[in-house]
Amino acid sequence: VKTGTCLLQKCQPELARCLIDGECVENLVCLQVCNGKDDESGCQVKCADRYKNDIIDKFNACAITSGGCVPQKIEKGTWKAPPASAIDRAFDPELFQGRWYITAGLNPLFDVFDCQEHFFASPSPGKNGGVKAPALLPTGSLYGKIRWRIPKGSSDFIERSTMQRFVQDPGNPGVLYNHDNEYLHYGDDWYVVGWEPDSYAFIVYKGQNDAWKGYGGATVYTRDSSFPPELTNKMRELASQAGLKWEEFKLTDNSCIAQSVVGLEKTLQDEFYEAEKQLASIEKQFSASGVWFIRLGCTTPGAIALLLFLLGLAGTGAAWWHFRDAPAPARAKPVRLASHEAFLSKHSNAHLLEERFEREVQRRRNGGDGALGAQGQADASLGLGAHHAEAAGAGEGHAAVAAGHDDAAHAAASHLDAVHADAHAAAPPSLYDTSIHGRDASGQEVSMAAYRGKVLLVVNVASQCGYTKTNYEALQSLYMRYAGYGLEILAFPCNQFGGQEPGSLAEIAAWAATTYHVTFPLMDKVDVNGPGETPLFAWLKAHTPGGPPADVDWNFNKFLVDKWGVPRKRYASAVDYPLLEMDVYSELVRTA
Repeated sequence: VKTGTCLLQKCQPELARCLIDGECVENLVCLQVCNGKDDESGCQVKCADRYKNDIIDKFNACAITSGGCVPQKIEKGTWKAPPASAIDRAFDPELFQGRWYITAGLNPLFDVFDCQEHFFASPSPGKNGGVKAPALLPTGSLYGKIRWRIPKGSSDFIERSTMQRFVQDPGNPGVLYNHDNEYLHYGDDWYVVGWEPDSYAFIVYKGQNDAWKGYGGATVYTRDSSFPPELTNKMRELASQAGLKWEEFKLTDNSCIAQSVVGLEKTLQDEFYEAEKQLASIEKQFSASGVWFIRLGCTTPGAIALLLFLLGLAGTGAAWWHFRDAPAPARAKPVRLASHEAFLSKHSNAHLLEERFEREVQRRRNGGDGALGAQGQADASLGLGAHHAEAAGAGEGHAAVAAGHDDAAHAAASHLDAVHADAHAAAPPSLYDTSIHGRDASGQEVSMAAYRGKVLLVVNVASQCGYTKTNYEALQSLYMRYAGYGLEILAFPCNQFGGQEPGSLAEIAAWAATTYHVTFPLMDKVDVNGPGETPLFAWLKAHTPGGPPADVDWNFNKFLVDKWGVPRKRYASAVDYPLLEMDVYSELVRTA
């Protein structure tokens, strides 16, 4: 009752928004069902992993941080930092860049998820292609794009991802800190117990936030997506040095298998029945408490949540103990039981897109003819095949790929390449054949010819625009996902639209790196229209298909250029990024 009273007194706006949001209400129902279970804490943490959006985040921030309605859990001695002698002081973030997988984990609540694919970048000058760090960015920084899956129902999952930044301890290279986070003031400390470049890293971590102090665990990163058995003895040795037992670690599944439509339908059914069970359980609790309860049905979950609050929320704090700063993907809301078509349109397909892309890259590298047909049916069911064909301008080629018929797919894909080759013969001049230069953030001239073989996305950016957050986050996500396959993003700050980019180039670069963890190149500040427009934007406006040349109309206009320097498409400030991503994908896999 104390917790419920506190929320009603201190978090009324956040509570009101929660009561009309299906996702937030589902979270509250899930938490209530956990009460009294043997694994109550684990159950509540799973609720927090499964249900997440901006409304839930703001509600949690009030309930825990500003309102103080949920007491902090103190973990006493369960998770300890490894002894100083066990920490590998030779760890180098620059050699930890690229794609890694968590293939073994210790804490089942936080470490043992499927499809834990992480991509790291260290923006510091030096060897191995490190990105030059802005002047205000600490050296030894390590940025990670973290991906994992949360099981949902018997045959589906939720795809989660987040960006994290770690800063190396200047006195101990094997210790890295992820601190100064605004949301729940969470902070994690990494202890690198052992590592081998391009092979493995054994990491112990401890963390705390406003809800839970002292959580922790340990993970093994490998370049391989599955744990290499030959590392077993080494991992046992490192675990022992850290005071842990290797036998308590569990291996993860990073096969990242795509979900089928049949599986999605089964999940919808599972979620409906689970919602029914949860509601029945809550009715029982209300009845036992002598509270008059009217079942209003699945379409009015706000009334259920209100009753939960009036009864009090003591015991629900564990769901806030663990925090992952991850944006919530579009997902079905089982208590509202969205239609199958609506579910498919909202279901996140980023993982399928990337899997499909990597399979095509591998096929072309190996010279094989497996194409994408083996997974095509699942892709087509989510609209990938149809859109890809439309975006490429030759539906039959990729419709056959999406249909799953390998022989026909290969023949049609070859035909598609021929169509592209014909189009290329009549294409406008190549940007890479011109003498046009840009200027990078350091003031050095960069020839556009240097990007030959790359797919370019050229963008005019601003830091104080209403489109800033959406575009910077989406652009960085694209870059982290596809930079290793040939995508380059060139961002040109521009102050021509509403005076929304007033800072110096150094200020803009430092702000972008610290606010949105940007690792793609920020170029020189330019004009994109008028007498002083930069030659690059003048050329792109003149040669990009889609009508007569037109001025850039606002911040975050985007131009897509293929590997041969031919402009392919132009996008407005408020672009649908999943569609843009498919266009990028189409250009990356194209061979002619």
